[in-house]
Amino acid sequence: MTLREKFKEFFGEQADAIYSASGRVNLIGEHVDYCGGKVLPASLSLKCRVAVRKNGTNLMRIGATTIDKRAEIDLNHTENYKDLSWGAYQAGVADELKKAGYNLVGCDILYDCTVPFGSGLSSSAAIEVATAYALAKLGGNKIDKVELAVLSQRAENNYCGVNCGIMDQFASANGKKNNAVLLDCATLDYKHIPLDLKNYVLVLSNCNKPHNLRESKYNERRFEVETALKILQEGRLKVENLAQVKPWELEPFKDKLGEVVYRRAKHVTTECLRVEESVKALKTGDLDKFGELLYQSHYSLKNDYEVTGKELDALVEGAEKQSCCIGSRMTGAGFGGCTVSLVEKDMADEFIKKVGEYYRTKIGYEASFYVAEIDDGIIDEEIMMNKYITELVDYAEKYLSLSSRDKVYTINRVMDILGVYDYKREECRDVPELPDGILQGIFSCLEEKGVDFDHATLGEKLMDAVMLKPSEYERIFAEKYAVSAKTATDWANAYAIHSDYVKKSAIDKNICFSADNGLEITINLSKPEKNNKDLQKQLKLVSTSYPKCIICRENEGYQKIGFSRRNMRTVSLNLFGEDWFMQYSPYAYFNEHCIAISQKHTPMVVDEKTPELLFDFVDKFPHYFIGNNAALPRVGGSILMHNHFQGGFTVLPMQKVGYKKLLVSEKYTSIKVGVLDWYNTAIR
Repeated sequence: MTLREKFKEFFGEQADAIYSASGRVNLIGEHVDYCGGKVLPASLSLKCRVAVRKNGTNLMRIGATTIDKRAEIDLNHTENYKDLSWGAYQAGVADELKKAGYNLVGCDILYDCTVPFGSGLSSSAAIEVATAYALAKLGGNKIDKVELAVLSQRAENNYCGVNCGIMDQFASANGKKNNAVLLDCATLDYKHIPLDLKNYVLVLSNCNKPHNLRESKYNERRFEVETALKILQEGRLKVENLAQVKPWELEPFKDKLGEVVYRRAKHVTTECLRVEESVKALKTGDLDKFGELLYQSHYSLKNDYEVTGKELDALVEGAEKQSCCIGSRMTGAGFGGCTVSLVEKDMADEFIKKVGEYYRTKIGYEASFYVAEIDDGIIDEEIMMNKYITELVDYAEKYLSLSSRDKVYTINRVMDILGVYDYKREECRDVPELPDGILQGIFSCLEEKGVDFDHATLGEKLMDAVMLKPSEYERIFAEKYAVSAKTATDWANAYAIHSDYVKKSAIDKNICFSADNGLEITINLSKPEKNNKDLQKQLKLVSTSYPKCIICRENEGYQKIGFSRRNMRTVSLNLFGEDWFMQYSPYAYFNEHCIAISQKHTPMVVDEKTPELLFDFVDKFPHYFIGNNAALPRVGGSILMHNHFQGGFTVLPMQKVGYKKLLVSEKYTSIKVGVLDWYNTAIR
């Protein structure tokens, strides 16, 4: 059931809009935000989503999908709800917005929060920021995300009695996909730092020990560092906040501070240096250094600030024992919650298994794990479709040769396909290298609205709408070919990948092995499974319908449910006086896997003309190999009813082996022909 459907079931009416705000992971810079330091959080794909509608009253009626709670808040008396068991955060936000002069209107709000409560990933900040954004939007107020973060923090400080810093709410409101936020908590100056983790991912490990900031020692720690600052200032150290103090400047005040307060101040001062070093490491791609800083941060939080506890320590200890992990630390306020670990992407599952076992043995109960994705902070789902349309067209302009002159026309085509009739260009993230995320975003928007559609079919329709027409594609290929054959195929292969015809993301998941004897084995996880008996019937049947078979050229742009070639593009070839064409294989078995196909629908044969066709192909594309299967009555990937060859830009194992037997040809005297020393019959 979608959130819109749940809202209607809960309140009896349709929602006007859906908004969301993110939970956050603080990569480094812990317990320095309220000391005026710089922090490096990132917003997560774990979110608090809210479906909202105006209700024509002065009441804010709220409910949740994940817990059986309801509350009503009179917007004329928002100060009266501090003792609510659930809803105080929302009431506090409304109270601060009202004090700041925001126009508030009565509304119904249904909360759907996937940020785990008590995890240290700031579910409270996500709830506050989502509430602030929803109330501001419904009231027709001007939106300033920084101000909404500040007002959300005030709500938690003044209304809920939690003396938190600004970091959580700021990251929740101002996060950016695939970026961290470097925030100066003293000035609120910030910049986004690209988070290129290369072959690593962030794994969040939840110790599942609940924590409550009001009941923990969080406020005690704040008092201790405020005491440290006061002593330093009384000692004539000219600083406005503790984050301005360098570690070596503490030493003259060690006796006055006392052992405990000194250690608290030491953590703050060293942690601020670690943030600076982390930003440098991320900018230069030095992930080993960044991982080392994560470990240093954790042990400072454990030994000097004393906010970890045996649960978080066990998770970091377990992470350190895994060679695939290069850094780990507690994140959040501590006293429970999560750790964040930098783990090799391919080993994430093994890491989770091993650390989970270690934690269960050491602590006695289970931890929970999440592989973190870094997402935008606030998302207005009403304008997300516009953002995805903008991203798709910008993507096509960058990778699919869409001209700026055709952008308006293309936007209108995409809108028509999606059934969208209102559009405003929205600010976009960096253009991705593949369209998968854009398409998935569009699919999610449609699913939330309850639209029934086939993902593959719609995806190919959309890509076709932003691609070149076949004639334009072939014209550009010819221009590239005039430079060189390789220039042309480099462009065409990249185009096939960027148009999502060649399923690169799926192909990258294939598993490959190389044996010492030269044999290569690929477990093809990308190609959809087919029933062998059905495939045999399909391959043997020569249909008189249109198209005659699944590799005829009439498939270019063809679509029906369950079979789509909308985003296929082909290049015309003349091979030894015959009309052929070339395309790329959607589920490539090797690099730049292309298929040369006769334009005539005739069965595959091996006769004396076959070498002439093969040689003409490699004359035209000398960097590619070409070959064909014998026309044997067997089932496989080959369509035996239609003559074609397989080729590509790779060196296959059978191209490296020697001959079992050389053949003598009177016709081709200058060419070496032989039966290969191979595992089955092959001629080269």
